[in-house]
Amino acid sequence: MNRTTLLIALAALPAACSDPVAPLLWFDRIDTPTIPSGRLALTAIGGVDVFDMTAGSFEPVADERSRCVSWHPDGEQMLLENLVIVQATGERARISTGSDSIIAGCGEFTADGTWIFFEGRRPTEEHSFSHIWRIRPDGMQLEQITAGGGFLPSPSPDGTRVAFMHYGVFGPATVNYVVTRTVGSAAVDTISPPIIFCESDPVCAGGVTAVRWSPTGEWIAYATKSAALQGGGPNIGLIKYGSLVRLARPDGSETRYIGPPGSEPHHHGFQGDINWSPDGEWLVGPSFPGSRIRLVHLASGAGVMLNTSVGQFLSADWTH
Repeated sequence: MNRTTLLIALAALPAACSDPVAPLLWFDRIDTPTIPSGRLALTAIGGVDVFDMTAGSFEPVADERSRCVSWHPDGEQMLLENLVIVQATGERARISTGSDSIIAGCGEFTADGTWIFFEGRRPTEEHSFSHIWRIRPDGMQLEQITAGGGFLPSPSPDGTRVAFMHYGVFGPATVNYVVTRTVGSAAVDTISPPIIFCESDPVCAGGVTAVRWSPTGEWIAYATKSAALQGGGPNIGLIKYGSLVRLARPDGSETRYIGPPGSEPHHHGFQGDINWSPDGEWLVGPSFPGSRIRLVHLASGAGVMLNTSVGQFLSADWTH
């Protein structure tokens, strides 16, 4: 099959889409693996939408604006910024932190759906400062995980550890993971010790924009705005238009880029947030310009693009 035939076949896939301009999926390499399946939760400036990659349907869910989204493992509800839960059918509710009145930011469900890890601050704390917390989806058992700050938490599949972005203590913008405290423990910041990624890596000079633990537990992916790669070729405009994604083993024993072993840094078109496919074989996230969603296969580095007229995307998450 030549490239022209491939593009036509893929473009015809989502013709039944409810979006006024049907999304277009296309491969940017001829050797891309099988088209991914499942549903994408997408947050944009105009609200929350769900795209079914198998049926090609694109449906609005809520008018809520959020810079992040996390599917519950049941695939029927999603977590937005400020601990807002939105059902796939559109119903909305906010989880209360009780008398603590924590001002919550982005969060993520654990793999079994029994906890939500999130960033948050007390009303008396500075706007730029945040801790890592966890809470039950019913609003019970609020627990503080870090006392030294942290943003964009992503729990390990078993929920015993958490990866997050940290400002200041370990550098201008670093990724590290800690051992979370056990349920019922009074300890905070139980570190064993923290494993730090990005502390002196020039790739991270521009700051970390996203951190995600893979559903298989094998990798932590983090996206950076890299001053080190600004320039021509595939990295042209990287600072202004995109992020570089790096993968690290949770124990710090190995780091690599997307693609076959030994792949060089490459701008895959991500812009800010990233997330994993349920099988841990793909990454997904907004792409420049913001009306596109990028899916990249980790092993090959090949990609798929979802192009739509919905508007400026902020984040994406993937469920079956």
